[in-house]
Amino acid sequence: MASSLLLLTRSRNNLLLSLTRRDRYFPFQSKRNWNSLTKAIPQFRLASSRTLNSNSSKDTILMNMSVIRRQTTSATNSPNPAENLPKKVRSKPKTSNVDPETKKAIRRLTFISVVSGICFIIYSGRPFKTDRENQYKDLDAFTAWYKRLEGRTKDLFHFFTEPPSDKLLPDQDSLPPPPSPYTLVINLDQTLIYSTWDRENGWRTAKRPGVDYFLFFVANFFEVVIFTSQPSYVAEPILVKLDPVGVAPYRLFRESTRYVEGKIVKDISKLNRDLSKVIIMDSNPNSYSLQPENAISVPPWKGDPNDTFLIDILPFLEYFVLFSVNDVRQVLPQYKEKNIPAAYAAWEEQWKEQQQLEWEKKLKQPKKGLASLVSAFSSGQIQEQVPPYKHSLMQRQMINDEINNLYRDYKRRAPEIQQMYESSMENLQKQMQESMKEKRTTIWELITQGPPQVTMPDSPPDQDSLQLNPLQQPYSRSP
Repeated sequence: MASSLLLLTRSRNNLLLSLTRRDRYFPFQSKRNWNSLTKAIPQFRLASSRTLNSNSSKDTILMNMSVIRRQTTSATNSPNPAENLPKKVRSKPKTSNVDPETKKAIRRLTFISVVSGICFIIYSGRPFKTDRENQYKDLDAFTAWYKRLEGRTKDLFHFFTEPPSDKLLPDQDSLPPPPSPYTLVINLDQTLIYSTWDRENGWRTAKRPGVDYFLFFVANFFEVVIFTSQPSYVAEPILVKLDPVGVAPYRLFRESTRYVEGKIVKDISKLNRDLSKVIIMDSNPNSYSLQPENAISVPPWKGDPNDTFLIDILPFLEYFVLFSVNDVRQVLPQYKEKNIPAAYAAWEEQWKEQQQLEWEKKLKQPKKGLASLVSAFSSGQIQEQVPPYKHSLMQRQMINDEINNLYRDYKRRAPEIQQMYESSMENLQKQMQESMKEKRTTIWELITQGPPQVTMPDSPPDQDSLQLNPLQQPYSRSP
């Protein structure tokens, strides 16, 4: 009985305490409703005290509490709901925290931007000062203005989606004669190198097995161009370490690519070279999608130390020069989606057998007249002659041996050659800087036309002194 009275007393005290905290438990009460509620509290106290003194039942206490609930509920049902909201919750006029001076500055900036945009649009439709204006002479004023605006807008986007020039390489007439009329364009990423990144070591770059010998070898047969889709500020430091002496003197970067249908494309038609003599080696099919008939598909290299593709492909590349192929686009499509080193090795074996059969057939043919008389006296010498195709193979082997000897000498003299090349490049850079000073361009020309084209100096780095192109004698052009 004592414990029950104690619990009832605590419940009464807690209820009275909760009723007095109107901000916490009755946040939507107005002052008038609060007064009505406070009038009900003494009645509750009286009822609860009578109940405790008379040891009433639990049902009586619940009945008294229901009375309090009805009174509080009627007090909250105010005809004006807004009066039930506390002062902090009542609607107030929205005030901005922005300083008035800042608002004025924003308005002025917006006005200046709109006016500047309108003026720029109007100014972009001005007449051209070149022969380009002739195509608008038959149009009315508004249509001609719109066409000029459209043309200049395309020129603006052209800077971001097209190469800076239609001639990415200098004219061959202004350069020393190359080893052959063929140009080999080589990709960098996953073709010659492979880059990885981890949190412990950061970026690390590995060279594909045989890349040093590969570059030195093809530099004796082709005009070599390394063309990467990486920006120059990313790829140039890698190329300096990969090719410190400039075995491949021509290097093109992301700035020289095109952006076609959401893909980065290397348009080799802008190399300023005959496409019938251009070969591109790339591990990304999107890169040569415009000229697939000029491409050699390279298996992407991702760090395999046992990879031998660069060495295995050399006989196939050598074939174009030794056999003097008129148009590479007639040969390369035959090896599409094939293992090129294996397919070419099989073709060469078949070609040897065919040449041997033709040679033997030629020896067995009967000769008439004076030819038969001469053959009678020199029949023994004829049998000892070597077929022409073997002469070509022997010549190729001699060239390969010479290149191997030069490569060993090149590796031995690498520090000296590197120093010579760096000094030559410093002189070249100084000449180009002096030429740049003479070229002046406006901001609009820089945006729409790209950087000015600088004329190459008359004295490029001396490749002969570096022993990079040692083969001066012409090759045998027929098997």
